[in-house]
Amino acid sequence: MKTSKCPPIIIVIAILFLASCSKNDNTLDLQSDDLLQTYELKKTVDGSYYLDYKLSKATSSAILDAKNNVNNIMLYPSKEVKDQNYTEDLGSFNHYDLLKIQFNDTQNDKVTTLIVKDDNIQLNRSESNEFLENYDFKNNGDGTYTLDFVVIPETTVLFEYNEEYESYDIRLSSGGNTNSEITYSRTFTTDENGYLRIAFVTRYNSELNKEVGGLKKSSYEEEDRKPELIIVDPGVKIDGIEVVTDTEF
Repeated sequence: MKTSKCPPIIIVIAILFLASCSKNDNTLDLQSDDLLQTYELKKTVDGSYYLDYKLSKATSSAILDAKNNVNNIMLYPSKEVKDQNYTEDLGSFNHYDLLKIQFNDTQNDKVTTLIVKDDNIQLNRSESNEFLENYDFKNNGDGTYTLDFVVIPETTVLFEYNEEYESYDIRLSSGGNTNSEITYSRTFTTDENGYLRIAFVTRYNSELNKEVGGLKKSSYEEEDRKPELIIVDPGVKIDGIEVVTDTEF
């Protein structure tokens, strides 16, 4: 009885083919992992902003793009480091009342953008919202975002979606709140384009002095949308890394 034998050349080709497939699979697995795992933006009681973020086998380098007013945090893959946590004091990440941060994943060519609108970020304090004590905004790493915040006692809190701004508005006002609740938590998700907008909204009266017969004085109500957060996290690979320069509030 004859035994069938494979020629040596076929065996070599098969080994090379399997090795190539294994290498490609490993490459795909590597590229599918995002370097940025989670991040958390904190505003403390004194108005200071801090950013905590966790990376997966990567290092980071913060670069200020003064021309476009963007704080780029470049993320680079590294086999030498394990998962690491980083903290940035955003006292140096400011420009008037706008704070723009971009996490640039150089391995997957993906950009995650976080924009904050508030008063006096540069001075590490905010007087724009008298009802809000502090807040904590966290990317949970699973497609959801959690916002925890604390208000002063006897503050009325209403949650609504604003169609005009495409924003989740949190309306704060005085009175009407008979319970002692001051701590709130809400979970959000981005839309199909990876966009999420959240605003703390208060109303106030602006007096406009008009002399009509020397007696009349009128006033009108204005709306203040601060602090306000905008998150752009497409979650897909893009062509190159671009800075955000045209986002409007």
